[in-house]
Amino acid sequence: DLYKSIEALSSNYIHPNVSKDRVLKPTSSSYPPNFLLPTDGSAGQTGTRKFYICSYYPSSHYGYVSDAPGAVCPSCNHDMSHEVKYVGPNSSKADTSASTYGYVKGVVTYMVMDNLEVKPMSTISSFTLMNKFHVKDIGSLMEKHVRVGFDEAIGILKASLENQDVLTTVFLENYCLP
Repeated sequence: DLYKSIEALSSNYIHPNVSKDRVLKPTSSSYPPNFLLPTDGSAGQTGTRKFYICSYYPSSHYGYVSDAPGAVCPSCNHDMSHEVKYVGPNSSKADTSASTYGYVKGVVTYMVMDNLEVKPMSTISSFTLMNKFHVKDIGSLMEKHVRVGFDEAIGILKASLENQDVLTTVFLENYCLP
């Protein structure tokens, strides 16, 4: 369901410079230790080249960097998908601008269904969803914010192989209605 929902997601919701194939068909590469050093004398110019550090601990990435999104961090084995910007020697404060992260456009809200299906969210889709699940009292709805760490990611993977109630299984397993 996750794969199909990302595949079906309209390109209107994806950043123009990002291909859905980066999510649907991830690759991992290894490079020689000097892959960051230009060999053609173009020091400080990276063009469209992007660099990534560990997504699990982006503030302490152990000094590893990759130009392949999704490469495995040698320190913690998480994927290196947190994009970082290269700053050349001739950069100045005037050169900085707001940057964009991720695959989808930030002005749209997305909902991840219990079966991991990803859908753009709107007021109309909210009412449609409430109708689908026969919600009569909006006050009975509950919003739940969750943090997804290593243990939760493993739980999501395991639950996705066993049933369709993935998020309920992982995040509400011990939840009891009052």
